[in-house]
Amino acid sequence: MASLGEVKAALAVTLLAVAVAPATATAEFPGTSLQRLSAAPSRNPAISQDRRFARLAAFEADTGATTNVYVVRRAGGYGENGTPWHAGATVLASRGLGGEAANGPSTQPSLDGASRVAPHCVAFASDARNLSSLDGNHATDVYQRVMTRRYGPRIHGTCHQRLQMDTRLVSMAGNGRAGAGPSDSPASNVDGSVVAFVTTASNLHGTAGRTQVVKALLDRGRRPRLRLASRTSRRAPGNGPSTAPSVTAGGTWVLFESDATDIGLTTARSPDINGVRDAMLATEPSGERWLLGERGTRGPTTNPMTSPHGNYVVFERGGHAYLLYVGPK
Repeated sequence: MASLGEVKAALAVTLLAVAVAPATATAEFPGTSLQRLSAAPSRNPAISQDRRFARLAAFEADTGATTNVYVVRRAGGYGENGTPWHAGATVLASRGLGGEAANGPSTQPSLDGASRVAPHCVAFASDARNLSSLDGNHATDVYQRVMTRRYGPRIHGTCHQRLQMDTRLVSMAGNGRAGAGPSDSPASNVDGSVVAFVTTASNLHGTAGRTQVVKALLDRGRRPRLRLASRTSRRAPGNGPSTAPSVTAGGTWVLFESDATDIGLTTARSPDINGVRDAMLATEPSGERWLLGERGTRGPTTNPMTSPHGNYVVFERGGHAYLLYVGPK
């Protein structure tokens, strides 16, 4: 029999799910379908990266006494040809240990997924201290919630399925401790094996007291392996703050924006001397760091986002949006 505490925790989670149940909305354009994902006020939506399927959506919503991250699974009966999207089950991703409600806000969801890889992970940032037993830093951390379908024994010809959910701390040092400073802005690749994020935690990868972009390599059953994306050719942290990561499908390339002048090179392998914030590309395993959109105005280049294969990049500069092709002519 469940304890009183377990019953209260389950009831609290149920109430949170009810509060964000999807609601219908009127389509904005003829021939289109529009559905509000949450009855409660919500923001920062994310869609899974599985292209035409779009099996998952995520958002943050103010429910209970804090902000939570939710994942909505697409209801069955859809195809590959852009059929209307209908909401299925809504899952609370930012759930505390033992099924308890999170004791701090969770934000910035980022989903995985590809055409041939069903999405099953959501990364997010959280101030909650009860999502992991390893979190004792009282700062914002990056987490990944892994959702796995499990099947029970066949009964009367039917195998009942359940959703097993595991939360892992991503912004973790090699010694198993949480970062010694805040980490946020997660960006996931298509299978959840790589999550890039922003951090000032000096014990994660020698940030030198500045905001840096770190890439976490995630293997089941192992601690995250961290790589500093915003580093110099001598593997030192950049001399200015870096933020806004975006990753390619395989997670080998990380794009970000930075004020650092000692990270990126021009295509002529000249140093960064323009004196403004730049969009940069960090490539692995070559270890090279390139300035993006170096031609044109000398204004800041910000908010870079990459296509899955890294051959197209969009960014902002001088009040305009640009698209950059990266590849052979």
